[in-house]
Amino acid sequence: RFPFLNKVTRGVYTPGSIVKPFIAYAALREDVVHPSLEIEGGDALVIPNPYTPSAPARFADWRRQGTIDLREAIAFSSNIYFFLIGGGLPEIAVPQAGLREPFAGLGIEKIARYMREFGFGKPTGAAFGEEVGGTVPDPEWKRQVFAEAWRLGDTYNTAIGQFGFQVTPLQMVRAYAALANGEGLVTPRLTPTEDMPEMD
Repeated sequence: RFPFLNKVTRGVYTPGSIVKPFIAYAALREDVVHPSLEIEGGDALVIPNPYTPSAPARFADWRRQGTIDLREAIAFSSNIYFFLIGGGLPEIAVPQAGLREPFAGLGIEKIARYMREFGFGKPTGAAFGEEVGGTVPDPEWKRQVFAEAWRLGDTYNTAIGQFGFQVTPLQMVRAYAALANGEGLVTPRLTPTEDMPEMD
C-alpha cells in the first residue's frame, strides 16, 4: 500500500530470531555464557507467578530442542536458550532447562547497550535515501510508550527480537557485516559499476 516507501532505509520490522547471534556475542563478551554451556530445551520456559500460582507465565520455544550448546542454539534458533542468556532464570523458577540454581542473564540494560553498539535504534548514516532509526526496547522506552514497568518477560521477548524491537533491513545488513568483518560498523554506500548509471 506504500509503493514509494524505501523499505531498505525507512521500513521498520520486528527482526525476530535474526538478532540471536548479537545476543550470543553480548553474552560471550560479558561472560554470561560459555559456548559449551548446555541447556535442555523443552517446550517452554515456565516462570511461576507468586501472586497467582495457578497462572504461571509460559515462554514457548518453536519446538522441543533437546540438550544443546550455544552454537546449536543459534543453528536451531532455540528460544529457550536465548530467553535464559538474555533474561536469566530466577530462583523461583529453578530447577528448569537443566539448571539447578539461578542463572544470571545479560539483563535488559546490557542487551540494549550491545544492540545499540551494533547500530540498531539509529540511522546508519547512509548517503542514499531518508532513514528511520527503529527501536531498541528498554525500560525507559516502555515507560514512555506504555506507562508500565519493565518485566522479566519483556527481556525474554527482546532477547529473541520480539516485543518492541524494530529495525530496518539496512541496519540488519550492516550489523551482520560488523560481525563478519570483526572491525565494527561501516557506513553503507553505493558504488557505481560499469553497468550501473551514475546517481545524482
